[in-house]
Amino acid sequence: LKYFCRVQTDYISDQILPADQEKLLNSVDLWPNGHCVEFIDCETLLIARFGHDVWGHWLIELLPKIVMAEAFFPGRFRYAVAADLLHPGEQRNYRHSMHESLRAYGIEPERLIGLHGDRDYRFASLWTITPVISDHTPHPAVIEMMNRNICIGSSAPFRRMALLRSDVTTRFLVNRDEIAEFLQKRSFHTLETGKMSFLDQVRVFREGRAVVGVMGSALAGLLYSPYDVRVAAVAPPNFPDRFFWALIQHTNGRYADVRGPVVNADADFPGRNDSFSVAINDLGKALDSIGV
Repeated sequence: LKYFCRVQTDYISDQILPADQEKLLNSVDLWPNGHCVEFIDCETLLIARFGHDVWGHWLIELLPKIVMAEAFFPGRFRYAVAADLLHPGEQRNYRHSMHESLRAYGIEPERLIGLHGDRDYRFASLWTITPVISDHTPHPAVIEMMNRNICIGSSAPFRRMALLRSDVTTRFLVNRDEIAEFLQKRSFHTLETGKMSFLDQVRVFREGRAVVGVMGSALAGLLYSPYDVRVAAVAPPNFPDRFFWALIQHTNGRYADVRGPVVNADADFPGRNDSFSVAINDLGKALDSIGV
């Protein structure tokens, strides 16, 4: 589903995938005719937008908006999200973590308003927050607030973590087992945070002194990392992402970007979601360079 919102005749650019903005805004009017109209009469903060179904976008871009709103206006707003996020289902998936993340910051699911793609909405009082990321860099106050306003109890001693998911279909590290074996010899623990509860994910990242992972949602929890964390991110050669490099600057940490050749190109997003491999020697040099 895609969500578009406008004030008078102007679209809110944050609602549209950046790569699509020029194409969509210069096209014919996006507003369909004949949809039923639903009226929302409470103060609402708009969260539904592109990327709502990707854990990294939720944790890094969307949840922070809710946390900031609650910090300054506790209990004032209800939050408009994609309707399919309201029902996680029985088998654990990222939507369970999404609900758990809201509860961790004191927001119950009853405060969510689900927006459906087959109808139009009119709001008595609709609000939005400007992006928390500028030029790939998260606002430092957002990082501080995300950490300060959550309580997870005591954490274990720092450790080395290898975040190498085995259940992904995009940006898959084809020599994952070989990499995991190499990292195990360097005292890394292989973890799959996608199978953990949200609070366990936060706890893991707060414990992590050194982290190796595939660039993307798996590393989104670096938002909670300790001071001077060491990170090595692996990715396909043409995946354009500078966010994690900027994020680690806030912790005065060290960051290495390791690229490897494409093994299978992704049909929908070539260059971004290609399966790839990483040379052991390259990863070893990267770890040495950040002091691991």
